Amino acid sequence: MVQRTSNAEVMSMDLSPKKPAKAYGSDGGAYYDWSPADLPMLGAASIGAAKLHLSAGGLALPSYSDSAKIAYVLQGAGACGLVLPEAASEKVIPVKEGDTLALPFGAVTWWHNAEGASAELVVLFLGDTSKGHTPGRFTNFQLTGATGIFTGFSTEFVARAWDLDQDAAAKIVSTQPGSGIVKIAAGHRMPEPRPDDRQGVVVNCLDAPLDVDIPGGGRVVVLNTANLPPVKDVGLGSDLVRSTVVPCARRDSPVTRRTR
Repeated sequence: MVQRTSNAEVMSMDLSPKKPAKAYGSDGGAYYDWSPADLPMLGAASIGAAKLHLSAGGLALPSYSDSAKIAYVLQGAGACGLVLPEAASEKVIPVKEGDTLALPFGAVTWWHNAEGASAELVVLFLGDTSKGHTPGRFTNFQLTGATGIFTGFSTEFVARAWDLDQDAAAKIVSTQPGSGIVKIAAGHRMPEPRPDDRQGVVVNCLDAPLDVDIPGGGRVVVLNTANLPPVKDVGLGSDLVRSTVVPCARRDSPVTRRTR
Protein backbone atom coordinates (compact mmCIF):
# COMPACT_ATOMS: atom_id res chain seq x y z
CA MET A 1 0.00 0.00 0.00
CA VAL A 2 1.44 3.38 -1.05
CA GLN A 3 1.22 6.10 1.59
CA ARG A 4 0.43 9.56 0.30
CA THR A 5 2.68 12.44 1.27
CA SER A 6 1.16 15.76 2.32
CA ASN A 7 2.03 18.98 0.52
CA ALA A 8 3.67 20.29 3.69
CA GLU A 9 5.92 17.24 3.90
CA VAL A 10 6.88 17.60 0.23
CA MET A 11 7.73 21.28 0.62
CA SER A 12 10.04 20.50 3.55
CA MET A 13 11.99 17.77 1.75
CA ASP A 14 15.69 18.13 1.01
CA LEU A 15 16.01 18.50 -2.79
CA SER A 16 19.77 18.97 -2.90
CA PRO A 17 21.65 16.68 -5.35
CA LYS A 18 22.87 13.36 -3.98
CA LYS A 19 25.28 10.81 -5.40
CA PRO A 20 24.01 7.25 -5.85
CA ALA A 21 25.34 4.44 -3.66
CA LYS A 22 27.01 1.34 -5.08
CA ALA A 23 24.65 -1.63 -4.75
CA TYR A 24 26.94 -4.30 -6.21
CA GLY A 25 29.74 -4.76 -8.72
CA SER A 26 32.90 -6.52 -9.83
CA ASP A 27 35.85 -5.89 -12.12
CA GLY A 28 33.27 -5.83 -14.94
CA GLY A 29 31.49 -2.76 -13.59
CA ALA A 30 29.01 -1.62 -10.96
CA TYR A 31 25.34 -0.88 -10.37
CA TYR A 32 24.41 2.24 -8.38
CA ASP A 33 21.06 3.45 -7.15
CA TRP A 34 19.54 6.43 -5.37
CA SER A 35 17.74 5.58 -2.16
CA PRO A 36 14.49 7.23 -1.01
CA ALA A 37 16.13 7.32 2.44
CA ASP A 38 18.64 9.84 1.04
CA LEU A 39 16.26 11.49 -1.43
CA PRO A 40 12.76 11.38 0.16
CA MET A 41 11.22 12.92 -2.96
CA LEU A 42 11.83 9.65 -4.80
CA GLY A 43 9.60 7.83 -2.32
CA ALA A 44 6.99 10.59 -2.37
CA ALA A 45 6.83 10.54 -6.17
CA SER A 46 7.35 6.75 -6.42
CA ILE A 47 10.15 7.28 -8.93
CA GLY A 48 13.14 4.93 -9.01
CA ALA A 49 16.57 5.98 -10.27
CA ALA A 50 19.66 3.88 -10.87
CA LYS A 51 22.80 3.81 -13.00
CA LEU A 52 24.82 1.00 -14.56
CA HIS A 53 28.55 1.33 -15.32
CA LEU A 54 30.21 -1.39 -17.41
CA SER A 55 33.93 -1.43 -18.09
CA ALA A 56 35.38 -3.01 -21.24
CA GLY A 57 34.23 -6.63 -21.34
CA GLY A 58 31.66 -6.08 -18.58
CA LEU A 59 28.35 -7.93 -18.64
CA ALA A 60 25.27 -7.17 -16.54
CA LEU A 61 23.70 -10.63 -16.20
CA PRO A 62 20.08 -11.19 -17.31
CA SER A 63 17.58 -9.71 -14.87
CA TYR A 64 14.13 -8.18 -14.61
CA SER A 65 12.68 -5.54 -12.33
CA ASP A 66 9.52 -5.07 -10.30
CA SER A 67 8.89 -1.81 -12.16
CA ALA A 68 8.77 -0.50 -15.72
CA LYS A 69 11.70 1.73 -16.69
CA ILE A 70 13.12 4.18 -19.17
CA ALA A 71 16.78 3.38 -19.96
CA TYR A 72 19.00 6.15 -21.33
CA VAL A 73 22.58 5.56 -22.54
CA LEU A 74 24.63 8.38 -21.05
CA GLN A 75 28.00 7.26 -22.39
CA GLY A 76 29.68 4.67 -24.57
CA ALA A 77 28.33 1.97 -26.85
CA GLY A 78 27.54 -1.71 -26.44
CA ALA A 79 24.72 -4.22 -26.64
CA CYS A 80 21.44 -4.79 -24.83
CA GLY A 81 19.73 -8.16 -24.85
CA LEU A 82 15.98 -7.70 -24.49
CA VAL A 83 13.15 -10.20 -24.08
CA LEU A 84 9.79 -8.44 -23.94
CA PRO A 85 6.79 -10.04 -22.20
CA GLU A 86 5.17 -12.64 -24.47
CA ALA A 87 7.88 -12.14 -27.12
CA ALA A 88 8.74 -15.15 -29.26
CA SER A 89 12.45 -14.34 -29.43
CA GLU A 90 15.20 -12.21 -27.93
CA LYS A 91 16.35 -8.92 -29.41
CA VAL A 92 20.08 -8.14 -29.31
CA ILE A 93 20.20 -4.38 -29.73
CA PRO A 94 23.29 -2.30 -30.54
CA VAL A 95 23.16 0.77 -28.28
CA LYS A 96 25.12 4.00 -28.22
CA GLU A 97 25.19 7.34 -26.42
CA GLY A 98 21.84 9.10 -26.60
CA ASP A 99 19.78 5.92 -27.08
CA THR A 100 16.58 5.55 -25.06
CA LEU A 101 14.67 2.31 -24.50
CA ALA A 102 11.28 1.87 -22.83
CA LEU A 103 11.34 -1.32 -20.73
CA PRO A 104 7.84 -2.45 -19.67
CA PHE A 105 7.20 -4.48 -16.54
CA GLY A 106 8.41 -8.05 -17.02
CA ALA A 107 11.08 -7.23 -19.62
CA VAL A 108 14.30 -9.21 -19.20
CA THR A 109 17.54 -7.44 -20.12
CA TRP A 110 21.28 -7.93 -20.14
CA TRP A 111 23.87 -5.29 -21.02
CA HIS A 112 27.37 -5.78 -22.45
CA ASN A 113 30.31 -3.50 -23.14
CA ALA A 114 32.63 -4.90 -25.80
CA GLU A 115 36.00 -6.31 -24.78
CA GLY A 116 37.93 -3.68 -26.73
CA ALA A 117 35.74 -0.70 -25.79
CA SER A 118 37.61 2.55 -25.18
CA ALA A 119 35.03 3.94 -22.75
CA GLU A 120 32.64 2.73 -20.07
CA LEU A 121 29.08 1.96 -21.03
CA VAL A 122 26.91 4.03 -18.69
CA VAL A 123 23.12 3.60 -18.61
CA LEU A 124 20.65 5.60 -16.50
CA PHE A 125 17.36 4.01 -15.41
CA LEU A 126 14.27 5.99 -14.36
CA GLY A 127 10.87 4.49 -13.66
CA ASP A 128 7.53 4.41 -11.87
CA THR A 129 7.85 2.27 -8.72
CA SER A 130 4.33 2.87 -7.39
CA LYS A 131 3.48 -0.81 -7.94
CA GLY A 132 6.90 -2.09 -6.90
CA HIS A 133 8.14 -3.58 -3.65
CA THR A 134 9.68 -0.31 -2.41
CA PRO A 135 8.29 3.04 -3.62
CA GLY A 136 11.22 5.12 -4.86
CA ARG A 137 13.55 2.18 -5.50
CA PHE A 138 13.87 -0.60 -8.07
CA THR A 139 13.99 -4.22 -6.92
CA ASN A 140 15.85 -6.34 -9.47
CA PHE A 141 15.77 -10.11 -9.83
CA GLN A 142 18.76 -11.92 -11.34
CA LEU A 143 17.99 -14.89 -13.56
CA THR A 144 21.44 -16.43 -13.34
CA GLY A 145 24.62 -16.29 -11.29
CA ALA A 146 25.22 -16.80 -7.58
CA THR A 147 22.16 -14.71 -6.68
CA GLY A 148 19.94 -16.00 -9.50
CA ILE A 149 16.36 -16.76 -8.55
CA PHE A 150 16.68 -20.41 -9.65
CA THR A 151 19.55 -21.16 -7.24
CA GLY A 152 16.92 -21.55 -4.52
CA PHE A 153 15.23 -24.45 -6.33
CA SER A 154 16.32 -28.04 -6.75
CA THR A 155 17.71 -29.13 -10.11
CA GLU A 156 14.75 -31.52 -10.34
CA PHE A 157 12.30 -28.61 -10.12
CA VAL A 158 14.26 -26.53 -12.66
CA ALA A 159 14.50 -29.50 -15.02
CA ARG A 160 10.74 -30.04 -14.89
CA ALA A 161 9.98 -26.31 -15.25
CA TRP A 162 12.20 -25.95 -18.33
CA ASP A 163 11.64 -29.46 -19.73
CA LEU A 164 15.36 -30.34 -19.46
CA ASP A 165 17.29 -33.31 -18.16
CA GLN A 166 18.80 -32.80 -14.70
CA ASP A 167 22.39 -32.54 -15.94
CA ALA A 168 21.45 -29.68 -18.28
CA ALA A 169 19.44 -27.96 -15.53
CA ALA A 170 22.36 -28.26 -13.08
CA LYS A 171 24.71 -26.75 -15.65
CA ILE A 172 22.42 -23.78 -16.32
CA VAL A 173 21.91 -23.04 -12.62
CA SER A 174 25.40 -23.60 -11.24
CA THR A 175 28.01 -22.79 -13.90
CA GLN A 176 27.90 -19.00 -13.44
CA PRO A 177 29.62 -18.20 -10.11
CA GLY A 178 29.47 -14.43 -10.64
CA SER A 179 26.75 -12.21 -9.25
CA GLY A 180 24.99 -9.32 -10.98
CA ILE A 181 27.91 -8.08 -13.07
CA VAL A 182 30.80 -10.13 -14.43
CA LYS A 183 33.72 -9.62 -16.80
CA ILE A 184 33.66 -11.77 -19.91
CA ALA A 185 36.79 -13.85 -20.49
CA ALA A 186 38.97 -12.72 -23.39
CA GLY A 187 37.90 -14.41 -26.60
CA HIS A 188 34.44 -15.39 -25.37
CA ARG A 189 31.87 -14.75 -28.09
CA MET A 190 28.71 -12.86 -27.19
CA PRO A 191 25.61 -12.70 -29.41
CA GLU A 192 26.12 -10.24 -32.25
CA PRO A 193 23.99 -7.08 -32.00
CA ARG A 194 21.47 -6.79 -34.83
CA PRO A 195 20.75 -3.24 -36.11
CA ASP A 196 17.28 -4.30 -37.26
CA ASP A 197 16.37 -5.07 -33.62
CA ARG A 198 16.46 -1.33 -32.86
CA GLN A 199 13.32 -0.81 -34.92
CA GLY A 200 10.42 0.31 -32.73
CA VAL A 201 12.20 -0.11 -29.38
CA VAL A 202 14.99 2.50 -29.48
CA VAL A 203 15.09 6.20 -30.26
CA ASN A 204 18.32 8.21 -30.18
CA CYS A 205 17.62 11.53 -28.50
CA LEU A 206 20.74 13.14 -29.98
CA ASP A 207 19.56 12.41 -33.52
CA ALA A 208 15.78 12.75 -33.04
CA PRO A 209 13.87 15.82 -34.25
CA LEU A 210 13.84 18.56 -31.62
CA ASP A 211 10.61 19.56 -29.89
CA VAL A 212 12.17 22.71 -28.44
CA ASP A 213 15.28 24.50 -29.74
CA ILE A 214 16.27 27.77 -28.09
CA PRO A 215 19.50 29.17 -29.60
CA GLY A 216 22.01 29.68 -26.83
CA GLY A 217 19.59 28.25 -24.28
CA GLY A 218 18.97 24.57 -24.86
CA ARG A 219 17.13 21.82 -26.70
CA VAL A 220 14.43 19.36 -25.71
CA VAL A 221 13.41 16.01 -27.17
CA VAL A 222 10.09 14.59 -25.91
CA LEU A 223 9.65 10.82 -25.86
CA ASN A 224 6.12 9.61 -26.45
CA THR A 225 4.22 6.81 -28.20
CA ALA A 226 4.79 8.49 -31.58
CA ASN A 227 8.57 8.11 -31.56
CA LEU A 228 8.87 5.25 -29.03
CA PRO A 229 5.70 3.08 -29.00
CA PRO A 230 6.63 0.96 -25.92
CA VAL A 231 6.29 4.11 -23.78
CA LYS A 232 2.57 3.26 -23.55
CA ASP A 233 3.45 0.18 -21.48
CA VAL A 234 5.82 2.01 -19.16
CA GLY A 235 3.51 4.63 -17.66
CA LEU A 236 6.17 7.32 -17.93
CA GLY A 237 7.22 9.64 -20.70
CA SER A 238 10.60 11.29 -20.77
CA ASP A 239 12.11 14.57 -21.91
CA LEU A 240 15.80 14.91 -22.75
CA VAL A 241 16.90 18.42 -21.85
CA ARG A 242 20.27 19.51 -23.22
CA SER A 243 21.41 22.82 -21.76
CA THR A 244 23.78 25.03 -23.73
CA VAL A 245 23.74 28.06 -21.46
CA VAL A 246 27.31 27.26 -20.41
CA PRO A 247 28.95 25.56 -23.42
CA CYS A 248 31.87 24.12 -21.46
CA ALA A 249 29.42 22.44 -19.07
CA ARG A 250 26.99 21.05 -21.63
CA ARG A 251 25.03 18.24 -20.07
CA ASP A 252 22.13 15.93 -20.97
CA SER A 253 19.39 15.67 -18.35
CA PRO A 254 16.65 13.08 -18.89
CA VAL A 255 13.45 14.02 -17.03
CA THR A 256 10.52 11.65 -16.53
CA ARG A 257 6.81 12.40 -16.31
CA ARG A 258 3.79 10.12 -15.83
CA THR A 259 1.67 9.49 -18.91
CA ARG A 260 -1.46 8.37 -17.11
